[in-house]
Amino acid sequence: DGIAAQALEALYDAFSPPEDALLYEDYFLEMALTGSTDARIGMGRGTGKDSPLKAVQAALSSPLLEHRPLKEARGALLHMSWGKKTTLEEINTAAAVFENALSQESQLVWVMSDQPDRRNESRATLILF
Repeated sequence: DGIAAQALEALYDAFSPPEDALLYEDYFLEMALTGSTDARIGMGRGTGKDSPLKAVQAALSSPLLEHRPLKEARGALLHMSWGKKTTLEEINTAAAVFENALSQESQLVWVMSDQPDRRNESRATLILF
């Protein structure tokens, strides 16, 4: 039940980003669902120094992603949010780790937003198809 609740919260966050989200592509759902037979989700949280990196690493290590290699994904959405103490360098490092975990041919969609109320917590949701 805990994983299902986390997944629902993560999906809600990913598909209803705040108005100030840095990037959001509306066509992701169509792209993901066209010709796909399955989709997988990974979720992670990180706190303190390098919290975005910790969140992305936790999401990439999710047990829900174990059944198929990440490099086989046709595409992915990364929804990442962070608190007010996060630096741009930390965000870029986390995004690079995500990008390097996938195939160069994968289509990537980024949804990133600042969530000042989270202070020094970051969250990452990966949706792979």
